[in-house]
Amino acid sequence: MPGKSVVTGYGVGVIGWWDSGTGKHGKFLRLPADRASRSILSLAFHPQGNLLAAGMMDGTVRLIDASTK
Repeated sequence: MPGKSVVTGYGVGVIGWWDSGTGKHGKFLRLPADRASRSILSLAFHPQGNLLAAGMMDGTVRLIDASTK
């Protein structure tokens, strides 16, 4: 959610959620390994905070339901 979470992408197809108020790490999400390149280059929340877009090294964009993470 905007103002509550920070996300980080790791080069191995993993997204980490952080609590922006406490700085504590929350959950990890591992993306499916169905592509040759799983490296995450960029992350962006939808303005309503319910959707997360992950820009991948192979040129694809994965959409993730952030409201359940």
